[in-house]
Amino acid sequence: MAPCAAGSTPTDANEPPPPRLVVLLVVDQLRPDYLERFAAKFDGFFADLARDGRWFTDAEQHHALTVTAPGHASLGTGRFPAHHGIVGNEFFDPAEKRIVAAVEDRSARPLAGAGGGCSAARLRTDGLGDWWRRAHPQGKVVGISLKPRSALLPLGQGPHLAFWFDDESGVFASSDRCMEALPDWAATAAAADPLRELPDQWERRLADDDYAALGCTGDDEPGEAPTGRPPTRTFPHGLAAFSRSSRAAALAVSPYGDRLVLDFARAAVAGEALGADASADLLVLGLSATDLIGHRHGPDSWEIAEQLVALDRALAEFATFLAARVDPAGLLFALTSDHGIPPLPEVATARGAPGDRLDWTALGPLVDRALVAIDPALAGAALPLPGLGLRLDR
Repeated sequence: MAPCAAGSTPTDANEPPPPRLVVLLVVDQLRPDYLERFAAKFDGFFADLARDGRWFTDAEQHHALTVTAPGHASLGTGRFPAHHGIVGNEFFDPAEKRIVAAVEDRSARPLAGAGGGCSAARLRTDGLGDWWRRAHPQGKVVGISLKPRSALLPLGQGPHLAFWFDDESGVFASSDRCMEALPDWAATAAAADPLRELPDQWERRLADDDYAALGCTGDDEPGEAPTGRPPTRTFPHGLAAFSRSSRAAALAVSPYGDRLVLDFARAAVAGEALGADASADLLVLGLSATDLIGHRHGPDSWEIAEQLVALDRALAEFATFLAARVDPAGLLFALTSDHGIPPLPEVATARGAPGDRLDWTALGPLVDRALVAIDPALAGAALPLPGLGLRLDR
């Protein structure tokens, strides 16, 4: 957190020393109003940030498709998708004549995990991690997230140390486009089984009156994504499963998804000795649970309130961990998001606002025919509109 209050400008006399560790927190789907809406329940990291941090309230995203991959790439490069090349989470690649995922790389060899290889090869421009390494040749750059696109794209073209959660195997993975082999500390963390110590249920902590005061519409609100078990639509949410991949996916759609990232980040800080010397290091953490919960339950759900309160406390614990290892005067946090979320259509209409859902089974073929009329090579290029997807390794 910045050492001076919002709106103040440090002078030469009180200019803080250069940071030894900068931690960029990208909370996926963090709407700016959440930080005010849920402030009464924050007693950890967000409360400290509100008191001691500098706030930039006029920052906006002006690119059209505000989803995870373009958002993270734009944050990391400062460029529009038309220039950095990441125009969607998935998009049609004319050269390959097929739909590709933003960080899909068939030539990349996975390191740990069971999923396919990933890299930032489709990113056309350099970015934050690349600039960091040029400015601090001895510094380290590390990216960690549940989603590979959130771990890779903010860093730039690399190679950089990037790790993501492989939901098939339930461990943090990487590829040989990021490093030759997993560091010993990362291999040890994977072998320790990060799923083992997490609970089998997501219990609610807030009271009914708390939800009402926070403007939450109620459990099992209309429009929540219909699912079986796990995860369920009402509290408590079951997180146990017969298969490891199902349990990993269920945990991701809960506050424990961010806990997985922060626990692995602790191992990275210790294993890479981040912030331990005079060379400035960069740690980028893509915290994806808010996004996954928001897609499933909506921004006005009990679940999103529980998630933000849990994240506030989890980040406070992580900040305490870092402060014990890095001189607080050399520790800097930056918080941002890649995109927001509108109300669920059912909630919007209940409030008298316009809202509806598109029937992609009817619309998709029409879009396909229009694309083929432009270029026959575009056959099958129409994608469903972004929705809930628990596959994290794409």
